[in-house]
Amino acid sequence: YDFGTTLMNIGDMMPASQKKEMVAFFQRELQTPTWMRALSTKDLDVTFSIRPDHQWTGAYCSWPALALSGLFVAGETDIAFEWMKGLAKSSMQGPYAQAHFTETFLEPESNGGATKCTSDPPYINDWACVSGCNYLEPIVDSIFGVNAGLFGEITAKPQFGKFDANAELRNINYQGKKYTAGKNGIRAV
Repeated sequence: YDFGTTLMNIGDMMPASQKKEMVAFFQRELQTPTWMRALSTKDLDVTFSIRPDHQWTGAYCSWPALALSGLFVAGETDIAFEWMKGLAKSSMQGPYAQAHFTETFLEPESNGGATKCTSDPPYINDWACVSGCNYLEPIVDSIFGVNAGLFGEITAKPQFGKFDANAELRNINYQGKKYTAGKNGIRAV
């Protein structure tokens, strides 16, 4: 949570060296191939609980989405795109759960995705969580770079990196008009 939120809110004020340090910590301590940890295994709090939504055993469903946005803000599009492939495997179990276990805590699903946390004790997590919709943000705001202003201006600064150069985000409704966003920006249709 802190990684993504910090970069999304003050990342433009941080020196590149600090962003690199944060990304290195994220990759080393939190990121897994198909999910992430909410807490480093080196944190002293790891013995407090095994709940996967806020501990070393997994993460709340929107933390990876926030981390993806943070990676884009840090300019690490290649890392973000590569990780999205793993996160996609975790999404194939239906809606995102309140939390998913890391592959290092519990065997992954047959497709390799991070396993949904159960609602049984001691975990007590919901099978589906509306916060899964947070995955729209890194797609709309970061990949397509759409910025819909309050006073009639919609712009886009795409960060396509290794993303499909032909991808488009269509039917964007903004102040009574429709737009399409792509690798070259946004245009009215």
